Amino acid sequence: IRAEIVSFDRTRDPQLATKYQGLGKLRDGQVIHTNPNHMARIIGKKGSMIQMIKNATNTRIIVGKNGRVWIKGEDSESENKVAEVIYKISREAHVRGLTERISKLLTEENGE
Repeated sequence: IRAEIVSFDRTRDPQLATKYQGLGKLRDGQVIHTNPNHMARIIGKKGSMIQMIKNATNTRIIVGKNGRVWIKGEDSESENKVAEVIYKISREAHVRGLTERISKLLTEENGE
């Protein structure tokens, strides 16, 4: 599910809401797990990296701060391609020029 935390304190369980738009059960797609420390690199500055991936692959992607990523594409092949790209970003998060390499990889995969 995708939920919003309504209230939280250390003495009770958190209260979650799923009634708002975009929240609730995530249907279909796949969930992958990667290093939570690399989530900022996967998202990119102002969401640039994740937006580039979404645009190039025509997929819906939700990135959690806990290292989980939900991917929903037109088919399982496109979802698997996105998963491969996200794992590559996580493996190479410390390497310079990563955005350009990912952009080139996505362009090559789309036959452009």
